[in-house]
Amino acid sequence: TIQLLATDIRTQQDVGSGGMSIFEEFSAGLFFGGGTIPSARNQGVYTAMIDARMAYAQQRGLTFLGIYARQKSSSPITAKQGFIKCGEMTYWRRLASE
Repeated sequence: TIQLLATDIRTQQDVGSGGMSIFEEFSAGLFFGGGTIPSARNQGVYTAMIDARMAYAQQRGLTFLGIYARQKSSSPITAKQGFIKCGEMTYWRRLASE
C-alpha cells in the first residue's frame, strides 16, 4: 500500500491525497482515498494524483487498476482518464459507540 500527498509548490500547502493498495500476485492495484481540499478544487490536483498513481503502477508492472469514484464528483474525472464503470457501490455505516 502506498499513500501520496499533493503539495502546492507555491504555498507549500498540502492540497490533496490518494492511496493505492497493490496486489502483486494479481498484477493489480486499487486506488482509494483520493481527495482535494475545497480551495484547490478544479485546478487538476485530483487528475495529477491519478496520473501519479498510474505511473507508479506502470513502473511496478501492474496490468489492472481499479478505483472507487463518487458519481457526482470523482467519476467524471476517472472516466476521462479511461476508467470504465463496472458496478454500483453500497455504503455501510456504524457509529463508533455501537
